[in-house]
Amino acid sequence: MSRTTRKILIAFLLLIISYLHYRTQAHHSVLHLIHRELYLIPILFAAYWFGKKGGLIVAAISSLIFLPKILAVDSASSAYGINNILEILTFFIFAYLLGHFQDIRHSHWRAFFRSPQPITGRFRTRQGCKVMVCIDNSSTAPKTAQYVVDTFLKLENTEVSVLGFIRDPSGDAFANTEQYEKAKAENENAVMGLVEEARRVLVEGGFPEKAVSTRTVQMQRESLAAKIIEEQRRSLCDTVVLPGTRMSKTEELILGNPAVKLVREADFSVVTVF
Repeated sequence: MSRTTRKILIAFLLLIISYLHYRTQAHHSVLHLIHRELYLIPILFAAYWFGKKGGLIVAAISSLIFLPKILAVDSASSAYGINNILEILTFFIFAYLLGHFQDIRHSHWRAFFRSPQPITGRFRTRQGCKVMVCIDNSSTAPKTAQYVVDTFLKLENTEVSVLGFIRDPSGDAFANTEQYEKAKAENENAVMGLVEEARRVLVEGGFPEKAVSTRTVQMQRESLAAKIIEEQRRSLCDTVVLPGTRMSKTEELILGNPAVKLVREADFSVVTVF
């Protein structure tokens, strides 16, 4: 559904609800309560499709439409009138919360298409001799490969498996199918490019070509942590190395941090590179 179609649907819902509301006689208090709650439908649609800004705009429009009916009721100063005022506040609260959630989700997907940043810094540790490097469309993906060179090259008979995890983007984050397919293709190409870049870093860093293997894994709705655990059990690697994702506390609460979840659930060595 295109953005224009969504806007038309929201406007149509507002028009129908307002028509039903204003056609209802004042003494039908139950119907007024039902119509009052119906305004939440276009508000939630707007917040879900257009984020916080869209949700708050529709909440404001709904409030302006609803306000004259509040003032026209004789009991505007009674508990019924106070409840109506509180309902308007509810419009804005629902629009803000759902819209904020959607904005975070959309920004999370848009972050997948940012160009990798320059590699800086070194880390050193010692873990097993069979390493799985997990690559997603993260700015620290090349840095992760460099970490493996710096840390595991000195260990004899080390084998490195580079896995690229390609997740289909959320269709809700895009206005139409064409944009979704384009973003999906860009994401696949970006991950495959980072996998090849990681392989190049490993080989140029000193690993024999036969000791480095590459593969990509398609993901739908399963979590990255669960998929990594599945691949680790299949390959029986000693250590998993993955790029870290810097997230705010709100993003971690809503989206979850794959590295934190993996460390919590894994029964093998996990290294996160930032």
